[in-house]
Amino acid sequence: MAQRDKIRLSKRAVEALAPAARLYAVWDAEIPGFGLRVFPSGVQTYFLQYRSPRKRTTQKKKIGRHGQVTAEEARRIARELLGRIAMGSDPASELAADRAAPTVDQLWARWRDQHVRLKLKPRTQEEYERSYRRNVGPAIGRMKVKDVSLEDVNKILVGLGEKWAQSNRTRALIFTLFEFADRHDFRPDGRNPAKHALRFKEKRRERVLSEAEERRLLKALEEAETDESVSPFAVAAFRLLYLRGMRLGEVRTLKWEYVNGDVLELPDSKTGAKRVFVDAKFLKVLHAIPRDPGNPFVIQGDVSGQPIINLQKCWRRVRLRADLPDLRIHDLRHNYATKIANGGLPLQLAQEQLGHKDIQTTMRYVHVSDDARRRAAQTAAAQMIDVTDGVSARPRLRVVE
Repeated sequence: MAQRDKIRLSKRAVEALAPAARLYAVWDAEIPGFGLRVFPSGVQTYFLQYRSPRKRTTQKKKIGRHGQVTAEEARRIARELLGRIAMGSDPASELAADRAAPTVDQLWARWRDQHVRLKLKPRTQEEYERSYRRNVGPAIGRMKVKDVSLEDVNKILVGLGEKWAQSNRTRALIFTLFEFADRHDFRPDGRNPAKHALRFKEKRRERVLSEAEERRLLKALEEAETDESVSPFAVAAFRLLYLRGMRLGEVRTLKWEYVNGDVLELPDSKTGAKRVFVDAKFLKVLHAIPRDPGNPFVIQGDVSGQPIINLQKCWRRVRLRADLPDLRIHDLRHNYATKIANGGLPLQLAQEQLGHKDIQTTMRYVHVSDDARRRAAQTAAAQMIDVTDGVSARPRLRVVE
């Protein structure tokens, strides 16, 4: 690149420079390293050449094109850059590092491949994938990891409206994602932008079946089995879920080889391998299920050798017949937990029966049914001194003058 004599780079001086057959540079007479490159096309670009205090090599930092920045603006920027360089900064290297900095999409891809797909259960993987694809990626996926702020995270959460549970799950996903970023130096300052993000109070459903509702549900299952409006394998699955409160996935993927007397030896579940003890009622339902030598699964599906895929359609038919339109399959697990608690068994035993990692989760599952409340009121009243002997059967009238 050819070089010309030093001049003071002013608007008049720059616009007087004509393009040549080859690129050439003109240096400013006052500011060290400040120059202008003139291209054969006529484009003129301001730059600063300096010696990197870190690499001890000559670096060039582009300031801007003449016309987009004025000569005086370029001079001011050059002086500011020289001040930063004197304090140990390296503008060109910092710009290159910024361009090479990973985006949130790149962080997600690495976390997904190194953690989610290797260590988490398939259902959890699906939930994370869906949450990132719908809520996180479109909002901050193209942003640099280092640039994501608390405001960016809160904007995502507020944008979900009144879906409080979904907002809290999305917040947890972002928090865990950026914890991974901190451990792998994706974010130099180490601050997690989701640490102080919004949390929403979720409206938890306390759906416990009364004795009358239980009878309606069991009658609906019997009728559905009789008229064959629902698959007999689906009916059996719902009965097993009612009797033992297992997770839907544990029953749906149960294999005959896991059945060992009154114990189900599950090699894998949400909390890992575990043994599930069952009673005579459960075994009676279990062994009444037709067995196909070519299918290892207890709850068979339409595809040969595979379990049933989706029970929701069958469940909607059953709960409609039972006049329980708001009852979820998962409510059967809550119902089972409540039976344990109302039966006077220790909460720790309920935790073990349900396969929870911590007692707090079990406490969320245990509710007191209305029937149990009535019995408790009657039991307590029976031990109290009767105060009704002197109470008149007819209310006294108070005469107001």
